[in-house]
Amino acid sequence: RYSEAIKDGYVAINDDASRHDVLSRFNTKYAETTMLALTDSDVENIYITLNAKSINRDIKVIARAESEQMTKRFELAGADYILLPNQVTSLMLLTAITKPIMYKGLHALLTGHDVAYVDEVHAQEVGKIVSKSVKEVDFSSLKLILIGIKGSSKDAQFVFNPKETYIFKQDDLLVLMGLKISIEHFKELYEKVPL
Repeated sequence: RYSEAIKDGYVAINDDASRHDVLSRFNTKYAETTMLALTDSDVENIYITLNAKSINRDIKVIARAESEQMTKRFELAGADYILLPNQVTSLMLLTAITKPIMYKGLHALLTGHDVAYVDEVHAQEVGKIVSKSVKEVDFSSLKLILIGIKGSSKDAQFVFNPKETYIFKQDDLLVLMGLKISIEHFKELYEKVPL
């Protein structure tokens, strides 16, 4: 996974994230850093979270928790996102058993196989949409579905299926569904022209 991240153009360190000297190797003051605390130990993951946040509060931490009862502790430690793989697995198994067609559809969407593809697009990437309304962009003609929008602030709510009158802002994050080629075409069409 580390090699794949490097190949995809990410700057990554494959090391023990619980060690302070490892975290200090990131240029955490100026770079956008995401820390993954995904060991199978809640204690270790909380320690990694606390360590990362002690270096820079802006480091984004995605942490794995064994149970829902632990989520409050992870929140207190400063984790930005908490993954509950056991809960997700149980939910997916239940869906596969009780609603197999819906499960197949969700699986195809999440993996991008055969049907549509779900992707996040930052409004900064497609700067020409800023200050335009949803109606003006006309996603249906681009063969895309705008699932929702989230602002940049930590407490910004996810707006599902925004109204046609919604005006795009510079820091919005769009969640789009469509063929990968349609999403790429959208990015090219509305790409911000450098000054």
